[in-house]
Amino acid sequence: MHQRTTLRTMNGVHGNPTEPALTTPNTPHLEAQLQRDSDVIRAKLLEMAYLDERALTRSLEAFLTWNRQVAYSVILRDQYVDDLETELDRLCLAFILRHQPAASHLRFVYAASKIVNDLERVGDYAESISRTVLTLSSMELDIPMEGFVGLANHAIPMLHNAVRAFVEGNPDLARATMANERTVRLMREALATDMVGWRQEARIPEEAIGLLTTITRRFERAMEQATNICEEAIYAATGQYLKHATREGFNIVFVDETNACLSQMAEAIAHKMGQRGAISPPTPASPWTAWTVWRMSRWWWPSHRMPKKRSPFSLREPCIFPGA
Repeated sequence: MHQRTTLRTMNGVHGNPTEPALTTPNTPHLEAQLQRDSDVIRAKLLEMAYLDERALTRSLEAFLTWNRQVAYSVILRDQYVDDLETELDRLCLAFILRHQPAASHLRFVYAASKIVNDLERVGDYAESISRTVLTLSSMELDIPMEGFVGLANHAIPMLHNAVRAFVEGNPDLARATMANERTVRLMREALATDMVGWRQEARIPEEAIGLLTTITRRFERAMEQATNICEEAIYAATGQYLKHATREGFNIVFVDETNACLSQMAEAIAHKMGQRGAISPPTPASPWTAWTVWRMSRWWWPSHRMPKKRSPFSLREPCIFPGA
C-alpha cells in the first residue's frame, strides 16, 4: 500500500500541486511573531493595571480630602479601563486564532483573558469608592483615617505585584503576594469594629456606617482580585491550578427552634459524612433567632423551595447556610 499524501497548491485552489502539506514548523519568524504578540498583551495588561492602581489611589485621595472633583475624575476615567478590557479581549482572541497555542503559550493567553476580567472589576471598585465619597462628603465625620490608609496601602501594592508576577512569569512573587491576604482581611475587620465604636460615640451618623463599610469592602475586594491574579500567574508559569482547590472542610449551621426530628437527622448525616469532632452540639434557637433566620432564608432560598405558609415561630426544618 502506498501512503496517501495530501498536497497543497501554490496558485490557489485550482493551481497545480507542488509540494506536500506538512505541519507548519516553528520557524524563527513565527517564534518572533508569537513573542511580539505576547509582549503586546503583557504591555496592555500593565497599562490596565496602572490605570487601576491610579484609580484606587485617587479614590483614596478623594476620601481623605473630601475632594469631589477628584472623585468625579475617577468615575469618568473608568471608561479607559473598559476600553482596554475590550482591546485585550480582541488581542487574546487574535492570539489564539493566529498561533493556535499549546502548553505554556496556551496557559498564558488563557490566564491573560481571566486577568482582564479581574482588572476590570478593580476599576469598578475604584469607581464605587468615588461614588461613595460623593455621598459622604456632605456628612460631618470625626474619624481617624489611618486605618483606611493602611488598608489601601496593603491592597494596592498587592495588585501591582500580582500583575508583575504574571508578566514576569514569577510564581514566587505571586505566592509571596498571596501571603498578605490575611493581613488585609484583619485590617478590614478591625475597621468594622472601630466603626461601631465611632457610632456609639456619636462621631458618625448611622447612615455613614454602611457607606464607610462599602469603602473598606471595596479595597478588600481589590485585594481578592489581586489574589485571583496571583493564582492565574502561578498557573501560567507552572501549570498548577489553584482555583477551586479542594477544601479540608466547611461549616454548616443548623437552626431549629427545638432541635427536633429533622435537625437531629441532619446532624447525624453530617456526622456520618464528616469528622465527628468537627461538629458542635446543637443549640435551640430563641423565637427571635428563628424569625431572623426565617427572614434570611426567604432571601437566600429560591422561591420554589420555600415551605408554603409556614409560621416563622414554628420553624422545624433546619436552615443550612454554606460556608457559615
